Amino acid sequence: AGTTPADRYNAIPLRLSIERIQGGPTCEYWMAATTSNTTNVNLYSCNAPGSSMSLSCQLKAALLESSMRTYTTTSLRASKVLGVSAISVTSKRVVVGTSQGAYAYTKGQTTNSVMPTAFHVTDDPTALVFNVVIPTLQCVESWDRCFIVTHQNIPYPNTNNTDLVHAYDLATFHFKHFYRVPGIVDDTPLAMPYDPVYDQVHFVNRLAINVITRDGELTRLGGWSGGVPQSGCIGGVSVPSVKFSSSSPHTHHMTFYGMDGGGAMVRVLSTDGVAPTPDDQATVALNASWQYFYGPRWMPASGNTFTDGSNNVVSIGAGVFTSGSSSFVSAVFATANGGLSFISGGVVTLTSKADEATEVMKRHWRLNLTATLSLTIFGNPIDGASPKNGTANDGLWTSIYVDTESYHYASLKKDVAAAIAAGAPQATVSAIKAEMEVVRNNAWRAFGGMQQLVQVTGTPGYPARSMRPFNTATDGPVPSGWYPSPTMPGFIFLSDTSSDEIVGHLHVAPIMNALLAETEEEKAAIRSHHYNILDYIIWGNLTLIDPMTGKSTHWGHWEPASINFSPFFYDGRGVNSNAMLCYLVGGYALSNGAKTAYADVFYQLVDNHGYADNMANLKITQPSDINYSDDELTSVSYTHLRAHETPEHLVCRLLLEKKKKKKNILEQVRDNQLDK
Repeated sequence: AGTTPADRYNAIPLRLSIERIQGGPTCEYWMAATTSNTTNVNLYSCNAPGSSMSLSCQLKAALLESSMRTYTTTSLRASKVLGVSAISVTSKRVVVGTSQGAYAYTKGQTTNSVMPTAFHVTDDPTALVFNVVIPTLQCVESWDRCFIVTHQNIPYPNTNNTDLVHAYDLATFHFKHFYRVPGIVDDTPLAMPYDPVYDQVHFVNRLAINVITRDGELTRLGGWSGGVPQSGCIGGVSVPSVKFSSSSPHTHHMTFYGMDGGGAMVRVLSTDGVAPTPDDQATVALNASWQYFYGPRWMPASGNTFTDGSNNVVSIGAGVFTSGSSSFVSAVFATANGGLSFISGGVVTLTSKADEATEVMKRHWRLNLTATLSLTIFGNPIDGASPKNGTANDGLWTSIYVDTESYHYASLKKDVAAAIAAGAPQATVSAIKAEMEVVRNNAWRAFGGMQQLVQVTGTPGYPARSMRPFNTATDGPVPSGWYPSPTMPGFIFLSDTSSDEIVGHLHVAPIMNALLAETEEEKAAIRSHHYNILDYIIWGNLTLIDPMTGKSTHWGHWEPASINFSPFFYDGRGVNSNAMLCYLVGGYALSNGAKTAYADVFYQLVDNHGYADNMANLKITQPSDINYSDDELTSVSYTHLRAHETPEHLVCRLLLEKKKKKKNILEQVRDNQLDK
């Protein structure tokens, strides 16, 4: 009570050192604390009614009275023995776990000297459990059970960490009314959050998460089998189910876990709004999706390090809040270094995501190419970021940005037409057109950087992986794999270009031609870029010849001999078959059918070398090769098999017709058409 900070502080009966606090039903809070004038650890009941900022606390019981010890609380704290590890609140009881046992306080007792009921290990009700460490506990009132973890078995002491979870009858708390929970493997549970939505208890330890249902069915979540992205769980909390939007048919339920390595995990169960039956719960548990949050982007960092242990999560709180028609899930993670991380998730629009990315992109330009940033000031991307010297695939990453701006431009173009048709004010139309011009300039700027990657090598049709300014007088010898540019003095370029880089250059041209180009001059520049690179690859018998060595690059292979018969390339068989067919379709579409040589090569690969069959087996040739870059390469290439069909159904015709050729098309194309 009171209006000043001092008044509110003095409203607490005594100056308290809070060991642990836990919220209960309504606005009730229970805390274990020591006071400045006693060595006892006491239990307090606090109340904060409604939206009031007042906090009224009453001393309820002495948890550990010094008169019952031969040592004091102070000496115990100094030896790191005494401590309150957990509090669990139900409508009738408050259960407290400590380093010297566990105690159950029955609500309604008003005498401060009342000693809470302790867990008995013999028929003698006075034999209190003083020597059993309780790392965590969780009461589930609807189950009439209180789950308690001990570091010593009751009543048969041993050191088996997999047999230390006990379920007590919440009504009696007598040793005859407990049983061990079987199947908790790997390590001692450190937290046991109850999930009220799916009626499950999650036994969290550093190696796995064990989910148990009311009827005792247990599912282990860990490693590959359970989808858990990281080990090291030390805590967890569930939040109610939520619909992120009132119009959404789907309900999402989340459980947050804290990690001893300084990260956090979120387990998401999504349904159509109907909670699964008990028979379905194990299936739902295994089909949940996971998110993993690690590093100073998400969690508080200590100085410029994230690996010294000071970032370990020590406590978690989570809840749901609503704003308008949208709901959000938020979680707060407290770390050992005294920091707090607030992570919130909910509905955002594609437009808002694009706007945020556009702002971020302003920091990532380097030589008109997208660039990775290196932080010169820890945790400060605004004042402490500088573009690096490029990556191994500058053209690929830049091409994806060109894609987005091309689609963006086409979308805005539709908006202009819609605004004019609706009779919108001229100012509205002008604003959209102004945004179109910015987007258009961004796309052409990035495409110019891609053209520059070809120019810097001095070989039309051969793009460099990357390029950068270089002065041998100040920068020293040219790094290995880099070469001085024969056409751009003062620059060096990274050679041995890969098939990934070629995907960037050859998938983007048809998209730009269809969505961005407005003049014939622009379309001619796009076609020239695509034709030069594709023709150069065909000239090399479907390999990419490095002009610096005269040999094919390490990864630049699309020829049947490598794709179909080399063990080294068989895991990329589907990806590169898909890519080459799409390059040919894209080039054929750009030429409006004039580039018949591209169709001829297409037939040769489909009819005689099984490239269409390779596409059908694209991702399962080698399931152990988990490379998400392949998904990206496949999706941007496959665009052309769908987007560039002509009214005559070009792609279907090319794939299905069995037009046989008597002459080797590759040799004909190379000898007669591509020497220039």
